[in-house]
Amino acid sequence: MRGRRGVMLVLLGCCGLLRCSRSHFDELCQSGTFESPDAGTCEPVATCTAGEYESAPPTANRDRTCAVLTPCGAGEYESTLPTATRDRICTALTVCTAHEHESIPPTATRDRVCSTNAEVSAGQLHTCALDEAGHVTCWGDNSYGQTSVPASLGSIVQISAGQLHTCALDEAGQVICWGEDSHGESTVPAGLGSSVQVSAGSRRSCALNHAGTVTCWGWNWRDHNTVPAGLGVIVQVSAGGAHTCALDDAGAVTCWGNSTRGMTTVPDGLGPIIQISAGGSHTCAVDDAGQVSCWGYDAEGQSTVPTGLHSIVQVDAGTYVSCALDDAGHVSCWGDDSVGESTVPTGLGSVVQVSAGSRHACAVDLAGAVTCWGANESGQSTVP
Repeated sequence: MRGRRGVMLVLLGCCGLLRCSRSHFDELCQSGTFESPDAGTCEPVATCTAGEYESAPPTANRDRTCAVLTPCGAGEYESTLPTATRDRICTALTVCTAHEHESIPPTATRDRVCSTNAEVSAGQLHTCALDEAGHVTCWGDNSYGQTSVPASLGSIVQISAGQLHTCALDEAGQVICWGEDSHGESTVPAGLGSSVQVSAGSRRSCALNHAGTVTCWGWNWRDHNTVPAGLGVIVQVSAGGAHTCALDDAGAVTCWGNSTRGMTTVPDGLGPIIQISAGGSHTCAVDDAGQVSCWGYDAEGQSTVPTGLHSIVQVDAGTYVSCALDDAGHVSCWGDDSVGESTVPTGLGSVVQVSAGSRHACAVDLAGAVTCWGANESGQSTVP
């Protein structure tokens, strides 16, 4: 009897190492194995490989089922990331309507952001707004004619208020500027051709064409109009006080011009950037994770990004204030608040675009209504 029991114990012990038939021994399969219903043996549980997820978990008598991750197709983005036990979820990209434009392009993991064609741009002492019909209205200081909108303007698709001048882009890609022109900032170069974006800075202007090439004109005190060679394909340009920044199609930022306060020294380790803004003497950018980074002059805290900001889709650097817009339509501003420029009004509603000027800021809501706050000595915050 003792001999038979010893043999049994030896054989049972072997089942931890061998695939033992459960028809011979009444024991449970060990962790990491399952009972094969066909062979009646304990088999190792399958391991899902890279590019797979566990679509059905293993049981005592069933192997794990692994499935290939669904690839997102053209016109889709990954709205929900995959996990070890869940497939990725692909969602169709939002299509902007005839009354909207793509304010933030899509990425592999984020939908595009469509904004109403209404737009606002805060300059130094003046503000300009664009309505959905393509009409421009400007208000505030008009010492240099910067708020005197030319009667000959066609249908406008983008507006940019600079220090003492204003530029607009019409639906044909033509750039038109007006206001101060002592440095040629309002004299658009002949042969500029069709443009897709314009940016008015301090006594100078820059435009971006369909090929991704930047052209700047006007004041060139610190070579901020001298576009560096080898920039690559540019998707956005921003003209600041005495510096300029450009964003290429790979999400890399290049800045040039005056760097006495570090505004052209792009920080190392920035993630892929989706939008930039050059301010008076500082620069801000939004990466593809919705995080904001700012660098340069910080005497008023305009480059010190508040903690807790997340899911940002747009940032705008003014002179002494910076403002950001998140994907829920909420605005946050920081920097100087001596005249209330960083104190965002309550009851703004859902905002689609924000603009920071010298000491005032403005926002456009979903209905296309403009609200401004902060300095108002020239009427720049009094919306008509």
